[in-house]
Amino acid sequence: MLQPRFVKAILKNGEVVKEFPVKVIREQMASPEAVKKMQICLEQVVSIGLGKKAGSKQFHSSGKTGTAQIWTKSGFSTEYLISFAGYFPSENPKYSCIVCIRKTAPASGGGMCGPVFRRVSETVMAQQRNNTYDKARDTVHVLTPKVAAGDLHRAKALADDLKVGVSSNLPESGSAWGSCESGSGVVALNAEAPAAAGRMPDLSGYGLRDAVFRLSIAPGTAVERGASVSLTLANDEAAPQVEKPQPKPEPKEEGAQPENAATLPETPQKPAPKKQQ
Repeated sequence: MLQPRFVKAILKNGEVVKEFPVKVIREQMASPEAVKKMQICLEQVVSIGLGKKAGSKQFHSSGKTGTAQIWTKSGFSTEYLISFAGYFPSENPKYSCIVCIRKTAPASGGGMCGPVFRRVSETVMAQQRNNTYDKARDTVHVLTPKVAAGDLHRAKALADDLKVGVSSNLPESGSAWGSCESGSGVVALNAEAPAAAGRMPDLSGYGLRDAVFRLSIAPGTAVERGASVSLTLANDEAAPQVEKPQPKPEPKEEGAQPENAATLPETPQKPAPKKQQ
């Protein structure tokens, strides 16, 4: 608890003559448990109470609504002094604000002062921008891209453009084909030995562009001029299954019985009784 201070300092010709420092009257107003309970109550006023209109979607606010009837010489008037006093953000309070409005009925502190408090708090918090973008770096998720097997020189050039670490054993000249493994911040490029002359290499795991470029038949199969090549873009098990539409049942004729229906025996009819004369 602080002693009220109306004057911070007295100046004369731009020089400080006397200062009035902050005086602490009481170090702590209540126990930590009581303060914590009060903070929860004030936060719930905005989250689930009458002060919902004072809350923001960007941060949490806490506060209390107020409604007072104005007193005059003739008694209570028809005017009210409504208010909302709060602080933000709730987890680490930096700012406090009170909004007061004098008006006639109807009057609501949360419904009318709350929106003003929200606009003021959002405007103040929007100015608390941080120009240091290092704190915005994602340190939780893996940022190393997954690279498909194929042309390793092209994969290395793309990784260099994205500033991703590369570990490779690529030859300086000539083409290089192989697989790629993504680790923690590094992409390993593993070059494979070239296939034998006249033999088709194994293109499992290659990207579509490289697979079409090299054209695939069974690995190790001799390549013959004019042979047909089939390129499968997904495994049969991984490919989505298309649901076939069920045939609609044919309409049945009136009075027709189903094929599996049991035939009930006919009930014999009793003769009508004769009338006596």
